[in-house]
Amino acid sequence: MTTDIETEISTFVEENNPIAVNNNDDLSRATACIKGIKNMQAKVKESFDPIVEAAHKSHKEAINQREKYLMPLQLLEKKFKDAILVFSKKMEAEQAQRIKEANERMAKEAEEKKQKLLAEAKETTDAWDKEELQEKAQAIVPVTCDAPGKAIEQEGLSIRKTWKWEVEDENLVPRGFLTINESALNSACKQEAWRIAGIPGVRFFQVESPIVRG
Repeated sequence: MTTDIETEISTFVEENNPIAVNNNDDLSRATACIKGIKNMQAKVKESFDPIVEAAHKSHKEAINQREKYLMPLQLLEKKFKDAILVFSKKMEAEQAQRIKEANERMAKEAEEKKQKLLAEAKETTDAWDKEELQEKAQAIVPVTCDAPGKAIEQEGLSIRKTWKWEVEDENLVPRGFLTINESALNSACKQEAWRIAGIPGVRFFQVESPIVRG
């Protein structure tokens, strides 16, 4: 059956090329050809739609069966990942607190050294020594430390951090981040009232296409 359809289509396409519509006879031939094409399309669908439908049902059933066994595993995986994230956030918070305390301690030590040098400079009577002590005091900068590494370490495990978004106030979103409501415009262009009134920034226009009915 497939070979017969293939041969019929191939012959039909070959017989009806090249395509040109320059007069009424050509127009009549083109219209007849389109009707023939529609008939052949119907034959193709009649032959292959049952196969496509059966394949679709089989595919859908296979997916359902797969999901039946995957679902409990996916749920368990999610629970483990959620628990890991809770633990990771806890470790990150503790790490951040340790770094904060270390930075505060080093800043305090640096300030104490600075004040000690300034006090010595104030007490000395030697102008050279006074200037040198003041310069040393001003040169003291608190040492800071950053995160030493990942908050949690485990072979084969990493925490992926992905930036996402959510709209808090649509009225404040810049125009560049807004999308056109194509569904609303498709509906509007079919209504004469909208075409007459117009929509700022939108042009309504017609697209023509031949319709051949059998």
